[in-house]
Amino acid sequence: MADAGADMLSGGDSLAGLIGPRFYREAALPLEKRLIARLKAEVRVPISLHICGDATAILAEMASSGADVLELDYRVPIAEAIRSAKHFLPSKALPP
Repeated sequence: MADAGADMLSGGDSLAGLIGPRFYREAALPLEKRLIARLKAEVRVPISLHICGDATAILAEMASSGADVLELDYRVPIAEAIRSAKHFLPSKALPP
């Protein structure tokens, strides 16, 4: 996608917000870090990480993933996102 002109690559780990902070740190985060590092070694565009749901409890870990941008669900309070992430994209979409 980057070779085709994408300005940013986005990866989603939809279920990571459901597994709890400890399991996220132990299981999901190491894999995300490895994937993001590999992508950054191969492409020269920003990488974003999206996790669905209320990821407030894992924001610091998400910020340590190596992603350039965090895509956050509407359930994450903006004030928490500002404290934890250098760059983030908030979702303003509310469910019907």
